[in-house]
Amino acid sequence: REVVGGPPPPLLCNPKCMVRYHRQLASGGTVKGSRNPVFNDSFTFHAPKEGALGGVTVEVVTVERGANDTLIGSVVLEIDSLPGVLDCKPVQKWVNLGESS
Repeated sequence: REVVGGPPPPLLCNPKCMVRYHRQLASGGTVKGSRNPVFNDSFTFHAPKEGALGGVTVEVVTVERGANDTLIGSVVLEIDSLPGVLDCKPVQKWVNLGESS
């Protein structure tokens, strides 16, 4: 007997975190088969010697074999709004994709 209706099965993907700062790009590891990935990656970037620090763009993409990466969402974090970053301290912040700070 076939059951019709009900919620669809959960969509799993293989998300990866990519971070851009000025012309620098860093990529974290892929979390296989997840709907709610937690990324625990560290990145170090070189800031410009002069001028505004600008923002860091964090993108989450899904990685599928044989296909281009697909953007799931992104957020821009302004450097000046991240406490401790100017003192070279690690920044840990929870941000929903699509927000800006």
